[in-house]
Amino acid sequence: MCTRSEAEQFLNGLAGLWLIFGVGVAFVVSIMVLPELNWRAIAQSSEPHREAAIILRSQHLVEHELAEAEALLERINAGETSKYGLAERISSQQRSIAEKRDKIDEVAATLVRFKGTSTANKDAAEELQQAVHSWRCEYLAQATPNQLVLLLTLCMGFLGGIIAVTRAFLTPDPSDQPAPADYLIRPLMGMVVAFVFFILVQVGQNILVVDGQQGWLNAYPIAMIAVVAGMMAGEALGAIDSWGKALIARVSTTPVPDPLTATLDLQRNRLAELEKRFPKQPPPTPGTPPTPVTPEFTEAKAAFD
Repeated sequence: MCTRSEAEQFLNGLAGLWLIFGVGVAFVVSIMVLPELNWRAIAQSSEPHREAAIILRSQHLVEHELAEAEALLERINAGETSKYGLAERISSQQRSIAEKRDKIDEVAATLVRFKGTSTANKDAAEELQQAVHSWRCEYLAQATPNQLVLLLTLCMGFLGGIIAVTRAFLTPDPSDQPAPADYLIRPLMGMVVAFVFFILVQVGQNILVVDGQQGWLNAYPIAMIAVVAGMMAGEALGAIDSWGKALIARVSTTPVPDPLTATLDLQRNRLAELEKRFPKQPPPTPGTPPTPVTPEFTEAKAAFD
């Protein structure tokens, strides 16, 4: 049976390992996501950058497919796959590899032509090529910018929850020591709270958007908010609760318009506008020819009907 000091040492060691794990995950995700977001931002900076990005993306995709095809061919030749139809499979794989190499040559020729078109195109392509990082992941390359920011946000919320657990060992108050369940619950709660704040930022951005032009979320302040939200999950939930109550109170006090009343008001406004454009004529006297109907009046009457 272990003593109290041995249990505390075990928890301290567990907290240290958990913190190392969280920092490691946050570090790996950050050095993959942030350069990818930076590359996307460069690719959207001008029209030449966008065109060059499309060419470079297609080149990278074909190179990735070629590497997979060559790896599969090596496995087939090494006998790591089924022996059934071995010759046909090898021949088919070789044709696929040849086609992908031809496609790579076509994309490379397209890139050379693009660079030779103008100095701006050449500078844009070279800038994007220099911004390519070594920690690239095919799945992250296919994700949208906001999906990348969401992944970084969840990771930072997880890290904030781990920090909230481990920082308790730096306080002299023995009553503030975390329970064993806190090592799992607090990081998960940090991810949940960070996700909620991410959604709130998205909602605020959609409300403030002008003419449908919505930009990407800035990853750095979102990541900082996520870490703080993960560290202070209780206070963050209290802030979200207060915001939700205020929102519900505002919505409940907002009068709901009556559809029938709104329709009648609209029709009255249209009738008043027609009366202004076409004043009411006095009744014709006997023997007076009728007033000719103008095309404008006919069109207005048809629109009103």
